[in-house]
Amino acid sequence: MLVLTRREGQGVILNDSVVVVVLESNNGRVRLGLEAPEEVRILRTEARGLLLARREDGPPPEDPPPRG
Repeated sequence: MLVLTRREGQGVILNDSVVVVVLESNNGRVRLGLEAPEEVRILRTEARGLLLARREDGPPPEDPPPRG
């Protein structure tokens, strides 16, 4: 795992197409802004875990609604 330190307003670019920017940091919480092409699926880690668990236990989950 790569660990980086970023300040508010700073960010990183992933795979030349996904931009992650630190919007705000307060009381141990960080707000991130993400820009990515529509075909790139972005999930929080806990949401990804739930999707994987559902796939193992039942019918396949529906795709999330498109980002707007």
